[in-house]
Amino acid sequence: MFGLIGHSSSFAQAQEKARELGLEEMAEADMLAWCSAPPQLLETFQVTSRTGKTIEGTYIDSCFVPEMLSRFKTATRKVQNAMEMAQKQGINVTALGGFTSIIFENYDLSKFQQIRNTTLEWQRFTTALEAGKVPTCLLIQALLIEAFAISAYHIYIPVADPFARKITEGVVKDEYTHLNYGQEWLKANLESCREELEQANRDNLPLIRRMLDQVAADAAVLHMDKEDLIEDFLIAYQEALTEIGFSTREIARMAAAALVG
Repeated sequence: MFGLIGHSSSFAQAQEKARELGLEEMAEADMLAWCSAPPQLLETFQVTSRTGKTIEGTYIDSCFVPEMLSRFKTATRKVQNAMEMAQKQGINVTALGGFTSIIFENYDLSKFQQIRNTTLEWQRFTTALEAGKVPTCLLIQALLIEAFAISAYHIYIPVADPFARKITEGVVKDEYTHLNYGQEWLKANLESCREELEQANRDNLPLIRRMLDQVAADAAVLHMDKEDLIEDFLIAYQEALTEIGFSTREIARMAAAALVG
């Protein structure tokens, strides 16, 4: 099972979502109450690849809103609690969406592995790892997820407020180093793992489109167009595949999975 941890784009949008879900008390609650709200598992869905393989996905709302950024302890606790929920639900978290990714990396939350009686496991892609599929792990974690994050940051920076822009500009530089380490390993081992990478691309690239569909409404509130996000993602992903050694024709075929997935 894969998962996405996300959040509403503003406090007002979070209240509106709570009202749509019939949670009137939360819809009318103030910011202090939201600071104490636990994460919520809001949606479970299934995705079927072209090969007929079906996997289950889950969306967890961390109950964080951008207005909490100035509250360091609250912001970090929201991300950690959502990750703990994902682990207890048996979800292999594939993406930290929106500001949850920024908070995790900017505040180096990997130093805080113990959450109450739960020891967080950083191996987010255990299925591929346990099967010995290192190339698949790197394609998911170091290419797909990092290219996804980079595209989101690129589209967000022009519309961000000064405080958020400063944080995001710092984080996006770090994302390129994450992209690079997987890229270099795959480049050195391409001939021995080409078929596995092509299969991993077919299985996992459509999930990126699914995740973009999931956050499209929130992105629109921030004046981030879904088509711009998809285009920027594909540019970053195709550049990485070029550096690894795939031909132009191979890349075009691989990238098409995101457009029709």
